Amino acid sequence: MSDCAGCGSANATTLSPPTESVAGAFRLVAIVGPPNSGKSTLFNQLTGMRQKVANFPGVTVEHRLGKARLEDGREIALVDLPGVYGLSSRSEDEKVAHDVLNGRRPEVGRPDAVLLILDSTNLERHLLLAAPVLSMGLPTLVILNMADDLRGRHGHVDLDALSRQLGAPVVLASAVRGEGLDEVRRFLASGLPARKAYVELPVLNDIPRCREWASRVGGDARYHAPAPPLWTRRLDSVFLHPVAGPAIFLLVVLAVFQTIFTAAVPLMDGLQFLVERSGHAVASLLPDSPVRSLLTEGVWGGVGSVIVFLPQILLLFLLIGILEDSGYLARAALIADRTMAKVGLQGKSFIPLLSAYACAVPAIMATRTIENKRDRIATILVAPFITCSA
Repeated sequence: MSDCAGCGSANATTLSPPTESVAGAFRLVAIVGPPNSGKSTLFNQLTGMRQKVANFPGVTVEHRLGKARLEDGREIALVDLPGVYGLSSRSEDEKVAHDVLNGRRPEVGRPDAVLLILDSTNLERHLLLAAPVLSMGLPTLVILNMADDLRGRHGHVDLDALSRQLGAPVVLASAVRGEGLDEVRRFLASGLPARKAYVELPVLNDIPRCREWASRVGGDARYHAPAPPLWTRRLDSVFLHPVAGPAIFLLVVLAVFQTIFTAAVPLMDGLQFLVERSGHAVASLLPDSPVRSLLTEGVWGGVGSVIVFLPQILLLFLLIGILEDSGYLARAALIADRTMAKVGLQGKSFIPLLSAYACAVPAIMATRTIENKRDRIATILVAPFITCSA
């Protein structure tokens, strides 16, 4: 059997050849792509739904369903899969994406087509996901997102050449600006037949050859990879410096907690005052009875003791969101990797454990981005012991 795209090997694990799907209108379309490629933004544009768009890998760990209305009035279902770099099922998000594409999630069903969205400014790396997705044999539209960033960095790509290499239509788009959405909607309305060709998928044992294939496909498409902005490279050289990086990391963590335990104090005192005064007001309106005691000391006192800590929790999540959007949180995980390894964890455990200072529940949910099962379980067991704001 040939490698079909330079991406197979004799000992590679392959997917079965696809079966031809019935031409006609799509009923369920999956949106697949690497983290931070703009999947959720495209999903929001097509469905009108709102979903958090974060800036570190794995924040979208569950599939999201929505409906898109086409120009002829028909509605189709869209499923936004977790951001993944591959379909090897090494992590929970890869497993979810793999299961949905193979029809192993009965609550979703097998998609009729795929929107494969890639970052046009980082195409060669993201093409590694194209091989396993295209090998499914489903009608696929490859969307090169962030076209505005590509042009701003003077990059370019030959769409026709790339389409011939992949055996699938390719469009250039900017989900944020709405560019290219008309082509996407036309694809959704067309009901294209399935691809007849498929690509062998080496899951773990032939990654170098897959990289060579992705590089060659990008080269044949005359893809010019734009260099990151100079200021980004300079900041990375500082934030990831062996000496300055850990020092900045400690200062950032110190600033976060100092802000939480100082800026939140006036708000907490104000809420405490309101809870006490309102409790006394309610007590004055009721006669002395077990019911008054239950309401004022039980319900009101119990709820009030939790509400008082809301400023700290909300402020911590706000600061974490700022670190996410700035891109520093992913770099902080890299800096923390060596330290976390000394206690049997990995750098990705830092993000859930930081969230645990606000609340252990979202921290435990965030551990699903950790590929290694042992590290994931260890982080889950540690998170509840973090002193949360409540």
